[in-house]
Amino acid sequence: ELCRRGAEIAAENSERSANSDGVGVVNIRNIDCAIKEMFGASHLKLIQACSQLEIMMLGFLVLEMRSSGTFETTLERLVSRAKQSVGMIPDKSQHFSPSIAEMSNAVTQLSRMRIIIADPAWRHRQRKIVINVPGEDITHIISSIEDLKWMHKVLTS
Repeated sequence: ELCRRGAEIAAENSERSANSDGVGVVNIRNIDCAIKEMFGASHLKLIQACSQLEIMMLGFLVLEMRSSGTFETTLERLVSRAKQSVGMIPDKSQHFSPSIAEMSNAVTQLSRMRIIIADPAWRHRQRKIVINVPGEDITHIISSIEDLKWMHKVLTS
């Protein structure tokens, strides 16, 4: 994907230059520009600034979306997915199972940042939640966090 975008940037640059032959040579500057464009997205920066619990919630959301095949879930289903996922960890002593109140607060915070779209908090367990960013980006960010390597394994299995 990066190389494809780098080639597009090279083609755009060659169209702007005096050479109108349409052939652009892809160089490292084009690839670097593509990397900055793809990984410098505002939603990635927002996710990286989230707390570990909020990032875990996003991971649980991705798992729930993949397993159910739908884009929408409820807080209750998300809580059960979290308990099921944490239950799969061999050494549970290092990890915690967040309470429903903590998860609800994390959903509210993620909704404020527009990373997810959620019903108002008064709906509590029946509150509908929809993810608003690509799941691959969430998986990528989770893979870079040392404490969440277990979640990355669950997401990629």
